[in-house]
Amino acid sequence: MSNPDIFNQIMAVTAPVFAMVILGFGLRKARLVDDPFIHTASNLVFRATMPTLFFLSI
Repeated sequence: MSNPDIFNQIMAVTAPVFAMVILGFGLRKARLVDDPFIHTASNLVFRATMPTLFFLSI
């Protein structure tokens, strides 16, 4: 693999993560997302959706 191919793969993996983080900061700055929502969303992800993804990938 050449360097541009490796760079493109790295960006394909990391860019969506950074985009979600930046979107989250923007939504919080605009006061569209507050602390109770963040707590509820985190619980949903860690107690429901992530275990479901693990189960489906087995």
